[in-house]
Amino acid sequence: MTTREQRKELLQHVPPLPEQLPEPRTAVNRVAPRTVDEIVAEIHALHRASIIEYGNLLIELREQCEPGKWLALLDSEGWSADTAQRCIKVAELSSRFRNLRNLKLAKTTLYQLTHHERGNELPAIIAELEKHATTTRLRPRDAERVINIGIGRHRYGDHPEATLQALADLDGDDIKNWQDKMVAALLEHQPTTVESADEIVRGVIRDERLRVLPEGDDDSEDDAEAETDEGGANAEPEPEPDEDEADDEQFEKAGGALLERAVGALLDIKMRGTPVAGFVDDFTAAELRDAANFLMDIAAAVERDDERDAR
Repeated sequence: MTTREQRKELLQHVPPLPEQLPEPRTAVNRVAPRTVDEIVAEIHALHRASIIEYGNLLIELREQCEPGKWLALLDSEGWSADTAQRCIKVAELSSRFRNLRNLKLAKTTLYQLTHHERGNELPAIIAELEKHATTTRLRPRDAERVINIGIGRHRYGDHPEATLQALADLDGDDIKNWQDKMVAALLEHQPTTVESADEIVRGVIRDERLRVLPEGDDDSEDDAEAETDEGGANAEPEPEPDEDEADDEQFEKAGGALLERAVGALLDIKMRGTPVAGFVDDFTAAELRDAANFLMDIAAAVERDDERDAR
């Protein structure tokens, strides 16, 4: 057999080439890498699922645990009893609302839902969260706004979101006497922005303050006469307090009380030695830096006051 005949025989055993060869991997046809947002979304999805699954396992473990041994078992495994209880509550809530595990919510929002006092409002709240957190992850601050919208929709029906948010924010002993009028004003004007809703509420506060002011009793007249005698006929009258300044003062007091509670809570968390890793899902780094800078500005102002007092 000649060399040519041998080559021909070998070629007969070579498998045929495919009709179309695959294109080489180039910068054009290479599979594009996932975006940061896509990767982050998957990480958060796994984290949420782990909280629910962790809670389900803890429920199973608690059922199998001997009476009186639950806390000791958690401690022996190095598990926090508080964290275990929170995860259990999230798992129990997830069993009631199966779509909760599909919502893109921070774990603090999940914990908040388990502590909502009015359980009959939860279906409306979850339904509202589904509108905003199915495709986009909600940070705790944004989730709080959506939760309030759900609460408002449950109590008052369908209205603009800004109106519903303002209506849900009206709970509080400081405005209890004026709440009905605030509700009526918001439902009448149907504000579509937070700013316009806030102005309506402030307007009710101003009107109610003016309404309850005394129109001038004997003591007020005596005081006015005494001031006239002391200052003479040409004495300038005392300027009337500015209503906006009075409102600003009230809001500053409310802000001071809120800051006091917030700083107290931060110090309590620090004293408990809670690992910082437990809070990485709650706020962005930029938000935390803004909060830290704000606290540092307050600390600097306190130090300046202390220096003035020491002189």
